[in-house]
Amino acid sequence: MHEQLLLARNAYAYPFACLDSDLDHKELDSVIELDSYHYQLLRSDQDREVLNGYLSVLYWGFYSGQDGKLRGPRAKGLVNKAMRKLSETNAPEVFVADLVRGATEFIDSRRPGLAVLLLTNLPQMQFSFASKVAAFLNPVLCGVSDSIIASGFPGFGFVAKDNSVEARLDVSPAYDRYCAFLERIAGQVNDLGSDFQWTDRDSSRHQWRAIDVERALFKSLEGGYASLCEQVSERISLIT
Repeated sequence: MHEQLLLARNAYAYPFACLDSDLDHKELDSVIELDSYHYQLLRSDQDREVLNGYLSVLYWGFYSGQDGKLRGPRAKGLVNKAMRKLSETNAPEVFVADLVRGATEFIDSRRPGLAVLLLTNLPQMQFSFASKVAAFLNPVLCGVSDSIIASGFPGFGFVAKDNSVEARLDVSPAYDRYCAFLERIAGQVNDLGSDFQWTDRDSSRHQWRAIDVERALFKSLEGGYASLCEQVSERISLIT
């Protein structure tokens, strides 16, 4: 399984698009750089940077659709829509920063499901997109839960709905178990040594995190990894 997981992770490709400090389009050179960029913004002690981090994750998530087509104008339009919604609050920067910092506390105390539910209070943040913010807040512990993962691996307990994940009463513990599963698999692959480190677009190699396992699973569901999907499903069945 681990060899197939490595192949899937190395084949994972998604645009490294984000927003700069002026909320203009920006391209980074590697996924590690993208992850670090959002991590630092979202965990900043400056409210404006936290707001920019949230908007950048929103832009990144909508920049490319499930069909692989780039949709920059649509992504920016949804960012603008979120900003208009935030303008209805007394202090948009404080509103966003308070929610993100509350979510950070939940994640760092290993309660990521509660973090994602809290983040759904942000504009344009259904459960799936809220999990993207959680994954950037702590990529070692969290991964994205979207409709692709929900449909491809139903054993995780997610229910796909309208290109997202339905926010049912049981979705928080399901996300907790999901993240624990991703973290456990990452640890197992790391125990295999440097030969199993994944390769970034800039040819740098890295140890596995929960988010890397999720990205490999996402890639596996595009086709060509039937054996990996079957083995993962079997492992999920042992913990649910």
